[in-house]
Amino acid sequence: MTVLTSRRAAVAAAAAVVVAVLPAASARAAGPSSAPSPSGSAARTAACVAHVQVQSAGQVARRMTTLSDLTSQVNAAVGLTDAHRQLLLGTISSDTTGLTSLGATIAGLPAGTTCATAVSDAHQIASSFRVYLLLVPQAHITMAADRGLTAASALSGVEATLASAIDAEAAAGKDVTALREQDAILVAQAKVATTDFTGLGDAALAVTPASFNADPSTFATMVTTGRAGIAALRAASSAGRQLAAGLRALA
Repeated sequence: MTVLTSRRAAVAAAAAVVVAVLPAASARAAGPSSAPSPSGSAARTAACVAHVQVQSAGQVARRMTTLSDLTSQVNAAVGLTDAHRQLLLGTISSDTTGLTSLGATIAGLPAGTTCATAVSDAHQIASSFRVYLLLVPQAHITMAADRGLTAASALSGVEATLASAIDAEAAAGKDVTALREQDAILVAQAKVATTDFTGLGDAALAVTPASFNADPSTFATMVTTGRAGIAALRAASSAGRQLAAGLRALA
């Protein structure tokens, strides 16, 4: 899920809460000009609260599904460090527990609860549990960064082996000029990828609701850095393949 998708999901959640108050507002607009009877007012309030409860149940359920999917992704993530994995799983578990409790609270609102109180409780689904705007981007960026570092390290290991092979061909009197050029590209691009990915996961996990609100472009900047790292990995991998092919041609 991208940051843009996360923002759209958050907007949809907010819209659902707004929709919750429409039945009561429409009833007031369509009603007689005289003051409503106590029984009529209570019925409209009850209908509004019931509507908020239904909408809230859907919002909680969607987030619970997202958290469940995210748990599977984090558990299966290749290259994710143990520290990052445990931190992400802990946050997911905490949000799951909190949303379950909040959902139960909203579903069990007592008779006489005002529409305003119900809407206020529903608002906490998005404001207290930043699943889409915060947790999902944090998890995806961290998983990509750790995987990128693992790949860059692997490429550096392969380069060392290929460099030794180049030296052996040079000692045998072979022209290895083109091979050394590809080797230089591999080394340089692996270094770029390592630089881009180093600390990126930690930076993503350090983002708080307050810091995100102060700078909503934070994750977008991290995504740009991550994409640059991926491009560098692809360039290094391409150079490695060409280098291996060149060595086979000299053999």
